[in-house]
Amino acid sequence: MSGCEESKVRKSRRSAGMSLEQLGALTGYDKGYLSKVERGAASPTRETILAICAALPGLEPNDFFPEFSRADTAHPKFKSMEAAE
Repeated sequence: MSGCEESKVRKSRRSAGMSLEQLGALTGYDKGYLSKVERGAASPTRETILAICAALPGLEPNDFFPEFSRADTAHPKFKSMEAAE
């Protein structure tokens, strides 16, 4: 992820008033790894991006990768959004 993209995660997390520990509890990833993702020191997998986006309001997978579509995602948050449309 580029610096701009990693800032999206940190900004979204902070806007939600969430700590790295809280984000970790929601995503299943430890705070050390999530901190690395935010700083661009780790390259998250597709599943990691989906989990982070599901936990943070306003953050969508296609914010990071245009080829992501909600229909492609495996996370229940995005499946329920498709059903509502």
